[in-house]
Amino acid sequence: MSSSCRSVSVMFFKNCKSSLDNVEYSVMKAMWNGLWLRHLNRLKGSASFVLLISVLWPTASLLALELPPVSLKDSAPNEWAAAWRDDLKQSNERWIEVSISARTLTAWEGNTPVRSFTVATGRSDEPTLPGVFQIEQKLERAWMEGEDYNIPNVPYTMYYSGNYAIHGAYWHSEFGSAISNGCINLPVGQAAWLFDWADVGTTVIIDP
Repeated sequence: MSSSCRSVSVMFFKNCKSSLDNVEYSVMKAMWNGLWLRHLNRLKGSASFVLLISVLWPTASLLALELPPVSLKDSAPNEWAAAWRDDLKQSNERWIEVSISARTLTAWEGNTPVRSFTVATGRSDEPTLPGVFQIEQKLERAWMEGEDYNIPNVPYTMYYSGNYAIHGAYWHSEFGSAISNGCINLPVGQAAWLFDWADVGTTVIIDP
């Protein structure tokens, strides 16, 4: 998958200062197609984004502005992902953590790891993108095609950013390798379990 750009509509709740430079904030969330996101990083496709920033000043005014297109290759600081992870571990939420380097996926409930799997991730020319996302859509069977692949009936597919998904793979058994087109591949049985366990809106944290 190639990097692409898209316009981002942003709404700031801020104090009445004349500049946004060096604004400090305590809460940042984004809404994409009605889903609250914890992080605005590497989201692909045409969508309208709303970013709410609660700043550390007693008075707030509303300012709307349009940002220029942002490339998928532009990443936000890794500490943001760490902050969201800490928040999730203090909750009772179900969430998914993927390590690209270790090629593992762990299903969490709050601070408790429930199950962990070995996965296949994207190869060097079609990498899996790190960031913090949410499950957008679940399909028991999906048709996936690109320049060098055309795969019907991809089982237990959970899209989390554009065409990027967590899904089962019946056409290979090379889990623990970097061989996919950017998606996160699981054995079919493990993908079925995760598909039943995770809901639309479940947070997915993908570490480098």
